[in-house]
This record gives sequence, C-alpha cells and structure tokens, in this order.
Amino acid sequence: MKHLTYGLLILLVFAAVSCDSGKSKNDTETENDVLILDEDSDDSTDTDKFEVENDLENDTEDDAENDVENDESLIDTDQDIDEAAAKDTDIETPDENGDDEPADDDIIPCSPQGTLLCPYPVKTFPFYHENTTAGALSDEFDSYPPNTVDESGPEYIYSIHVSKEQYYYFSIRRPEPDGVDVDLQLLNSESPYELIQRNDKSFFMKLPPGDYLFTIDTYNGDENAGEYVLSINHEQPVFNDYILAAVEYLYDEYRLLGYDSAVLTHDIPYGDYGIIPMTGGGKTMCVAAVMEVMLTAMNIYAEGTGDDTVFDTLPIGSWKYLSSYDIKAHIWVNPDLNAGGTADALRNFNMGGNIPFEELKPGSFININRTTGTGHAVVFLSFIDIDGNEYTEYNENIIGFRYFSSQGGYDAGTGGLDYRYAIFDEFGAPEMPYKRDTQIIYSEDQQLLNTGVMFMPQYWNPATDYKTLKQERNSYPPVSKFNPLYFTGWTVDDIK
Repeated sequence: MKHLTYGLLILLVFAAVSCDSGKSKNDTETENDVLILDEDSDDSTDTDKFEVENDLENDTEDDAENDVENDESLIDTDQDIDEAAAKDTDIETPDENGDDEPADDDIIPCSPQGTLLCPYPVKTFPFYHENTTAGALSDEFDSYPPNTVDESGPEYIYSIHVSKEQYYYFSIRRPEPDGVDVDLQLLNSESPYELIQRNDKSFFMKLPPGDYLFTIDTYNGDENAGEYVLSINHEQPVFNDYILAAVEYLYDEYRLLGYDSAVLTHDIPYGDYGIIPMTGGGKTMCVAAVMEVMLTAMNIYAEGTGDDTVFDTLPIGSWKYLSSYDIKAHIWVNPDLNAGGTADALRNFNMGGNIPFEELKPGSFININRTTGTGHAVVFLSFIDIDGNEYTEYNENIIGFRYFSSQGGYDAGTGGLDYRYAIFDEFGAPEMPYKRDTQIIYSEDQQLLNTGVMFMPQYWNPATDYKTLKQERNSYPPVSKFNPLYFTGWTVDDIK
C-alpha cells in the first residue's frame, strides 16, 4: 500500500463529496434519497508519509490501566473556561441547519411553564435542560397507555415542533442522582395525547413534521422525583468522508502492529493543546482504534479546512481520561453512562447520533455483540452479501458488513489495525475474500447492535460541563475500564 499524506487524503475527501457513488462495488444500484449521506472513495495516491510534529507536548502513559492516573502534567490548564456558561442551567444553542423556529422576542411566554397548558418550548438544537421533577406543578399523567409503567409522580412537560422529517434523539444523563427515577415519554400534541415512544434513559426515532409533547415523568410516586439533565437533538450532516480518509491513512501507515490492551498506534496531535500519547508501543485495542480513527479524521479535517477549532470542542483530557465527563469513558462502553457503543458516546456528547443498521453509510460506527458473549468496536465500511460482494446501500441479500478496527494476535503481523468481514449468526460462516468475524448478533436493540454516525464538527455541541473542567483531575475518578474478557480481539480466522 502506498503512503498517503493528510493533504492528498483531503483531496480525496472533497472528491468523494462531489461525486455520486451510491453503487455496489460489483453491481449498479438505484440511488435512494436519504437524510444521512456520505460516499466511499477507493482512490489511492503515492505520496510522502505524514509526520507528526515533535515539538508538541509529549505526555506518555505506561499502559492502558495507567491511562487514568492523576498525572499533574496532563491537567488541562491552557484551555479557556467560560464561567458564565458553566453556570447556566438552561442551555439552548442556535441550530445552524436552519430547521428551527427563531425566537420571537415579542412573544410573552406563558406561566407557569412545564405544564400541559404551558409546556416548555424546545426551539433550538441541541437543547439542554437541567431541571427537577421535585415540586413540579404538573401531575396530569399517571401512566401512558398502552404502556402500564407507573408514572404517578410529578412531571415536567415540553413542546416540540418538527419542521421536516428526520431523526431526533432524546436522552437524560446517566447515572441518575441517588434516589431519582424519571422516565422519558413522547406524545402527540392533542388530546387524548397518545404515546409515541418512551424509555427510562434514551431513545431515537424519525419524526414526521408536526407538533409533539415530551414529558419527563417520575416513576412510582413523589419519592422518586429529583434532578435530571435532558438533552434533545436531531440529525446533522455527517463526518463519514473524513472517517474513511482516516481509515485509509491508518491502514497504510500503522496496520498490524499487534493487538493488546493499549491505546493508539502512535502519538496523535491535538491542535495546540499537545498530544494524545500511545501507551503500548504501537499495539492497540478495538475501542482505542475507533478513537484513533476519530482523532485522525479531526487532524485531516483541520489540515484540509484550516479550521483548528475542531480541537476546541472538548478538552484534550476528555480523550485521555475515563471520568464520566470524558468522551473516552463513553467510547470504552459503560452501561452506567448509557453508553453501549461509539454511537451512544457521540450522542451523549451531541457530536453524533444513532441510526438503524440498514441506514448506515460507509464511515459510520458499529459496536457488535457475539453469541459467544464477546464484543467489538468497529468502523463500518460496507454491507456484504453471502459471496462477499460489497454494497454502500442495504438490500435484501445482505448478511453482514465489512469493517475496520484492531483485532487478532498480540504479535506484529498477526493483529492490530486491519479489515474483517462480519457475518450475522443466522448465516453461519460462509467463505469470504478475507478474514471473517462470525456469530454476530443482529438486533434492532441498540444495546446489542449499536449503530450510528459522527456529525460534522460545526454541529458538535457537548454540554458545558463536558466541554470545561473547572476542578483538578483528582476530583473526577475513572468510571470506565477496558474489559479484555469482553473485547478479546480474536475473530474466527485468527490463529490462537
């Protein structure tokens, strides 16, 4: 494989954006209009290797476990903190997509808000609301038929206007405070207020244009009322072409250096804030491989556009540490954080969102679970049929997908960054053009097959406390830990 520079990869990205490529690599397919669209590019160019600047801050870590140690040299002290913004409890950010209704200063809001007669209006996205159901004035709903869950405690009611059909994401931050148990319900806006969707932590769905009510309701009486942090967002243009460029670059330069419970194949620059260091001499694991793809895509984007603000969205420590405020802890998979995979992690930070498997585009993310009780974090590249033919669009002959991640053996050449053909369990283990990953569980349940995308950087907008950390690192203990028994790295064709 010939070496690629970031600069020429960027040219490939822009070429991919401007070309129609919604076709199979083996068959011509009809183009479909979709809301989330990115095209693959198979071009390659012979150029010089990208070199990481050595004058950046050179922090190091002994191993993946030590990645969470409280090293004072890694504390983020150079990034600006907006104290006023950090104190906001109701944060609304203008939507750059132009889909949301502008605020009208001449309209006098009704009062008291949060009730059926005066729901709290959600006008901009992403929308955050730090609030409490304790003492809430509304107690209109004790259940939401046909669901029979007891929601007899007080609720807070929101109104949402949807101007065009697209995916919407609703979630409350996990874990909830001790003693608090509130749930999410989406309803139509007119009596009899029929239930559309509900969950105890999050859900996403494609909503047609119209008006809706949304409630945060208290489970089983007043004693479970309390504080919550609500986030609502909708889909945005996606980062897939940069993700694909990063995959190509990493495979060309850092493939098959070995699989281990370590982080990154090489030190990665993070704008002017320093580096995110490798910890295992080039060996890496799957969740770290996915994070490496994202960080590399960010560098390709910054170099190609000249927009270094891509590194201002999150502090560098968010990619190094494993507290609940750090995106790395969510990428590492932690059900307590409502993070079952990369798509959930991006949704939690309003940097991406979930979409169904059938609607994935090359450059999306998947976390798989196998019937063996193991799992894997990967970058989705294409759908495959039983002969290993690849498709950028789903069809009835699909039995799995091709992906990029880190897997295989410990030794260089036997494991590390590489490709696999993943096959859903019901289709057995048919022969493929390259190494296979079998016994994959297909499910519409995002806890079993976590699927989604990363948005373009201009639409990244994490909550204020995710973006800024006012206290020293020892105030934020690690909450996630890599599980080598679950993320074993072995796939069916690896030699053990």
